[in-house]
This record gives sequence, structure tokens and C-alpha cells, in this order.
Amino acid sequence: MVEDLPDAKLKDGSTMQVKRVVPPDDEWGERLLHFMYVRRSDYTNCNWHHNCVRVLAGDYADVSHDVFFSGLLDGEIVGTSWYGAPKDTLDVATYGRIITREDHRRKGIASALCALPVEEFKSLGGKAMYLGTGRTSPARLIYERLGFEHYNFIEGAGTIMRLVFSGDVEEFEAEYYQPGCRTTIRPLHGGDLARAEVLFNLPLWAVKDSSQSVMYNTPFEGQFFDILTHLEKPTESGMALVTEDAKRMMGMAYAAQAPGWQVGQTHVRYMEFLVHPNYTEYGGELLLSVEEGSEAEIFVVRVAQADEDKVAIIEQAGYQQVGRLPKAVRSEQAESDILIYQKM
Repeated sequence: MVEDLPDAKLKDGSTMQVKRVVPPDDEWGERLLHFMYVRRSDYTNCNWHHNCVRVLAGDYADVSHDVFFSGLLDGEIVGTSWYGAPKDTLDVATYGRIITREDHRRKGIASALCALPVEEFKSLGGKAMYLGTGRTSPARLIYERLGFEHYNFIEGAGTIMRLVFSGDVEEFEAEYYQPGCRTTIRPLHGGDLARAEVLFNLPLWAVKDSSQSVMYNTPFEGQFFDILTHLEKPTESGMALVTEDAKRMMGMAYAAQAPGWQVGQTHVRYMEFLVHPNYTEYGGELLLSVEEGSEAEIFVVRVAQADEDKVAIIEQAGYQQVGRLPKAVRSEQAESDILIYQKM
């Protein structure tokens, strides 16, 4: 579906047409992909791009609410923005794909297009939006003006910014992860991006995903697309722990392929998982559900000793400690041994 929005007046006096695109749309899907990725060869082969192909084709339309905004001058696309949210809740969203054509920068194109996802998602009753960017990216100034605040940051690895629409972030997280809700376990899907982003960017763990090298405050966003791509293989398994009422994700787990799996480790998987501390008691069941859906014979977990809640879940699921790597994970503020657990 393509909808014309009010034109935007730019700094140089020109008028930019604005389109709102909801996948699937064959014509605009191709146009947007060509603008965002095909003409940017450094983006074309990453899973962020491959996921966008699937989004624009409508492959996730039953579980993910995705909206693209496109700016045009003389009929040519000069800028884009986007947000994606779980279709069944529309409570949290990922925001991004902010691209301006190089020869049209500094005209106010990004400023005009960046405001649209925020305004629309807020009008739908959204609670919070998250985005990933470089700490020194010029676009961050636009995000800050819209109310986004820096959350996770590692020098050279970017930052996560978040915008909570009502109240402060502490109140939002306390309400979002309130204990005592009934839960269910179901397969991970393409609508879980924002939910995973909220969970993985909480500063609660030293080792969040060892296979993806997500440690301490490492920003987490595009890694979800890597996980999703991995889970599209019929031999792999990934599950989400969600509340039955509000459908909020309290945990997720998947079985990652071991390094060198093509030449002798096809029977081994690395179990990667996070469960919010308020729901640790359901973690063991979550891991077991992943094991049941995997063809692996041996499961290995690498966990920080400091992450006591994760250690409790592993032992609850029947894993046995088989090794230790002293002081193997470190941030500017802390360090921890990595414990290695196995289950056969």
C-alpha cells in the first residue's frame, strides 16, 4: 500500500513529495531496495539488507508492522526512514533505515523524514522506540532533537538510543518487565525484532550472546537479523518466552552453530539465551524447548560467572560445568570468568 503524505518544504526552498509505503508493494519494494542497498554495495550482502528484502516482500506482514517513508524530488527517491513493531501489540518499535542521497544532503530531508515514524508510532499508542547508530553520526543530532537518548555505547561499535513516550525509562522498564504474568513459549519470528532489542540492551548481564559477541553494553539490533537468518534453516531452533496477556518478551533462546561446524562439529550447538531476572524460573523450560527442536547431540553454553541468574537457568536445565576461562570477559567497570557448561 502506498499513500501520499503532505509535501515537505526543504531548506533550499524546494518541495519534497513524501510517500508512506506499507509492504508488500512490488513497485515500491524494488525502488526502495535499489535506493537503500543496491546502490550501496557495502550494505548489499549483510543480513540487515536480506531481512529488508523479506520485509518489503511482505514475508513478515502477518507478525510485523513495517512502515517506510520515502522522500522524492523530481520523481527520484532522495531519502528514506522506517519503523517496525510487533503487529500484535504495537508497543515497542525499532526505528531506522535513515538514508539520504549524498548529493541532496543538508537540505533538511532527513529531519523531515525522521519525524514521521516517531509521530505515527506514538499516535498508535506505542510505548518506546529504539535505534542503532554511530555515536558520532551526524544523524544522532536529529535523533536527539526528537527526544532519543543514548543507552548503550561502545567506542567504535556504535550506540543504541531509545525514546520512551510517557514517563521515565525506569518506570517503562518496571512496567514492561513486571513479574507474575502467565507465560508461554513459542517460536521466534520476524515480528520479535523490537522485543529482542529491548531485552538485549538491558544492562543486566556480562555475556548476553557469546556467539554474536554481545557482551556487557555491546549494542544489539542488527544481530537479531543474523539470528533470524540462522533460524530459517530447517535444522535450527529458536524460541521466545512471552507473557500470555501483553505478549511481551521475557526471554529468548536459540541454538547457534559451533565454530568449524562444517568440518566435524555438525552435532554440536551453542545455546544462547537471555531471560529477564523476574522470569528466571521459566528459563530451564525455555532451553529444553530449543533442545527439542534441534537436531544437535551436544549443547554447550558459555556464561559469565557474574551472571548468576543465567547460571541458575543452565543448572535447572541439566547442564554440567566442564570448564572455566579465567577473566575472559571484561568491560571498563568489571570483569568475570566465563564458565563452560555442556549437556549431551
